[in-house]
Amino acid sequence: MGQLGAILFGGGDPARATATWAAVFARRGNRFSHEFADVAVISGRVIGLGLSYPQARMGRIALATARQMLGLFGLPGFARFVIRALPLAAIPEARGGEYFLDALAVMPEFSRMGIGALIVGHIEDRARAAGFRVCACTSEIGNDPAHRLFERLGYRAVETFRISPRAGLGDFRGLDRFVKRL
Repeated sequence: MGQLGAILFGGGDPARATATWAAVFARRGNRFSHEFADVAVISGRVIGLGLSYPQARMGRIALATARQMLGLFGLPGFARFVIRALPLAAIPEARGGEYFLDALAVMPEFSRMGIGALIVGHIEDRARAAGFRVCACTSEIGNDPAHRLFERLGYRAVETFRISPRAGLGDFRGLDRFVKRL
């Protein structure tokens, strides 16, 4: 999540954000949990990751994420987290009946090698097997490599959600929402 992740999860401190991500990833039930992760591994090293789940679980997952953030940050830190995240809360990342690809990341030294496409393909296969007909994802406005990947894989941009520069989220301008019929 780059600068946005550092702002949301670390108050601007990338090292603190990484520590928060690690703590949340280790726990169950939140939107960043290992239980929703698919990983690409080469020689025992994780080189890519995708987080995904059905849209129908998003509300319950959001509540669990909030509870866990409260535990990690304490009340004052949680209040600051909520204020920072508030501009994102109204964005409908997925619609009813969709399978949502929440996050996709590949280690920089393995980018442009097809790893991201393999992870997305695996997630789509799981969505199909579970009876889903549509997969959705979001990508930061201006993330051209991600947009090209999703379009190459058959996704199409259907909505853009802009965030005001006054929201205090650094250079983050908003999200494009993509969907693909499976």
